[in-house]
Amino acid sequence: MKKVFIAVLTTIALAGCAPATLDGVRQMGPERSTTFTADQNYQQVYRKILRQARACHRTGMITAQMVVQGDLYHDIQTGTVSVALHGGLGVDTYQVIDVVAVDESTTKITGHYSLGSVQEQGELLRAWVLRDSTECSA
Repeated sequence: MKKVFIAVLTTIALAGCAPATLDGVRQMGPERSTTFTADQNYQQVYRKILRQARACHRTGMITAQMVVQGDLYHDIQTGTVSVALHGGLGVDTYQVIDVVAVDESTTKITGHYSLGSVQEQGELLRAWVLRDSTECSA
């Protein structure tokens, strides 16, 4: 619980450093993203990521809360999971994870990160998807 409290305080302190929109995070460029594929259906991958993102990031305080949003689009076989701080100063989006079906049993996953180590967050995302990890970042 102490780690979560410190993480929320740090996030609040950094408010204003991250883009407000999903597209703003995506547009930060390839150096702020990681991409890999999984031999799994896109819906299964989406559910794993959404479950773990909620378990790791959903927190709140008096005037701000971390919000994990998931959207799944069956017609175009894609999904998006985002993590953002909603507070008195607006919205700061920190992660956008896009899931796209390559075929029925292969999925392309792209994680976009506005703050922190892309390498560490990308490794954590890979562990969630490929190894069914329930680990959260330190």
